[in-house]
Amino acid sequence: MSDIKVSFPAPCEERWEGMTPTGCNRHCAACDKVIHDLAAMTLAEVETLTQQEGEVCVRARIAPDGTIVLASRPAKGRRKLMAVTAATMSLAAAACQTPMVGKVSPRYEITGQTYSWYHAARLRLVSDSGKVHRPAPTQDGAFRFTNLRPGTYTPRAYDSCGSPLFAEQVKVEDADVDLGQLKWKDDQDECIIVGVMVPADEWRG
Repeated sequence: MSDIKVSFPAPCEERWEGMTPTGCNRHCAACDKVIHDLAAMTLAEVETLTQQEGEVCVRARIAPDGTIVLASRPAKGRRKLMAVTAATMSLAAAACQTPMVGKVSPRYEITGQTYSWYHAARLRLVSDSGKVHRPAPTQDGAFRFTNLRPGTYTPRAYDSCGSPLFAEQVKVEDADVDLGQLKWKDDQDECIIVGVMVPADEWRG
């Protein structure tokens, strides 16, 4: 079975440390809701929580690879709880709204390589007009942005909390561009998000 993917479209500014403990969870006086600590829950319990009606507020510890920390670490090859950040999903939504343009000469490509397919899938390419392109990643971490007009583009990558890792402009003039091996900061600390959690396929931005 596939991993469970969730998003956090409404992070909260209230401090977890200032909330009233209630078992493994805490009570937020500002919104009068129970904030569920995902690190104290099993995957099955979280899956049940996502099926609950109404807004579900949680505290999520997210590892650099997007895995959300639970009470027990999943065995190799077993299902995991994965975070799809709002920032990344916003870019994906913008890409889905971009009309497809027929292949007209001259058009070019920007290609390159990351450490893994997961990194490649989190790349986006933004043109100087604001159009967002999604890559065609492969299992080995290679990526390819195709059908590009001449112009200036900015490759962007985001960590598990939605913070940009790099954003360097690339000029496409009269030839394809190979970015080579992209540098990716893998030693970042895990981030913590407190706020509303929804299944990723239900979030529309």
